[in-house]
Formats: sequence, C-alpha cells, structure tokens
Amino acid sequence: MKKICKYCSKEIKGKAKNYDYYYFCNNIDCVDKYLNEPEKKDICEYWVGSERCTDKKVEELNILLDLKADNWERLREGTKSDASCDRKWEALPEGRKERRLRFYLKSLEKKMSAIKAAIQVLDGEARNMF
Repeated sequence: MKKICKYCSKEIKGKAKNYDYYYFCNNIDCVDKYLNEPEKKDICEYWVGSERCTDKKVEELNILLDLKADNWERLREGTKSDASCDRKWEALPEGRKERRLRFYLKSLEKKMSAIKAAIQVLDGEARNMF
C-alpha cells in the first residue's frame, strides 16, 4: 500500500508517521502544516486561556477563604469540634461555592496537565525526538 503525504501529495518512502489516521512526510513544511491545523492551535489557546481562568478562580477562592476566616469565631460558637464547624460552613452558600471552586480548579489542573503533555508530544514530533 502506497503512503501519500496529506500535505505535499508525495509518496512517503521509509517510515511514515500515521497520526490522526493520515500520513505526512518528514518534510519540515508538512510537519509545520500539521502542527498549525486549527485543532492543534486550539489546544495551545485553550491552555493559555485556562491559566487566565485559573487566576480568576483562585482569586475568588481566596476571597471566600478570607470570609471564612473572618466568620470562624461566629461559626464556632455552639459547636464542639472544628469538623462540625466545617459542616456548618459547607451548609452556607459561601461554603458550597468554595467546594465548587476547589473541584473546578482541580479538574482544570488535570486538563491543563493533559494539554501540556499533548503539546510536548507535538513539539517532540515536530523535531523528530519522539
């Protein structure tokens, strides 16, 4: 079976790279075209956007934690332990928002890690260092 480069339409001799179910040759122009396809650019833009979003969400979380610290004495009245006081805090709308922000930041961190790994793989592929 002949393997044809998707970008320059030349026959690929030797080992072809078969990513995303199509082939491209080792020509640097073809590799550059592969890396500059819209879905590859979207990965980088999403990663940068996620970092900006993380900053905003961490700021919101810090405000909630300051609010929690300011109200801790009032919340602690009538409770015998810190755990029960934490449950009281989590029952409040602010406590629920804090929990949602923590889970959101955790999931965002995992997505950013996966995207960073994908970018590193694409970078290594572009330099033939995989």
